[in-house]
Amino acid sequence: TNGTVSTTAGTDTTYTATVTNQGPDDALAVTLNYALPATLTYVSSTVASGWTCSTPAVGLNGTISCTNPSLASGATGSFTFTARLSASATGTLSSTVTVSSSVPDPNPSNNSATDSDTIAPGAPVAATIPTLTEWAMILFATLLAGGAALTLHRRRQTA
Repeated sequence: TNGTVSTTAGTDTTYTATVTNQGPDDALAVTLNYALPATLTYVSSTVASGWTCSTPAVGLNGTISCTNPSLASGATGSFTFTARLSASATGTLSSTVTVSSSVPDPNPSNNSATDSDTIAPGAPVAATIPTLTEWAMILFATLLAGGAALTLHRRRQTA
C-alpha cells in the first residue's frame, strides 16, 4: 500500500509491501512479484534483508521480482518500491503484489495485496519552445540583415 487513496499524475508514489510467513512451516523459494501498471515507471526500491531483487531499469516499466531461499515461520520482510506515475495518467491506479513459495501455504488467500488510488491531475506540462544555438542565431540575423539590405537596394533602384 502507499498509504493514500489518491495520487497525482506526473509525481512519484511509494508503495510498502510486507511479507510475513505466518507458518506453521518455513517457506522455501519465496518469490515476491510486483508488475508495475502501464502508467508507472520504476524509480527505486529498498529490499528486505535476505532478499535479492531484479528490477526494471530506472524510468522503464516492467516487473519487480524478489526472491528469498528461506523465510522462517514468523519472519517478516519489508520492501519499499518507488515509481513515477505518467503525467497523462487518469482514472484509477491499481497495483498488486503477489507472494509465492514452494511450500504449500495453508492460507493462500493472503498471498496478494492490491492498492487502488484515484489519480488526480498533475500540473500542466509546459510547452517546449524551440531554441536556436548562438551560431544559428548569428546566421539567422545575418540572413535577415542581408534580406533587408537587398530590399533597400531594390527600392533605391526603382525610385
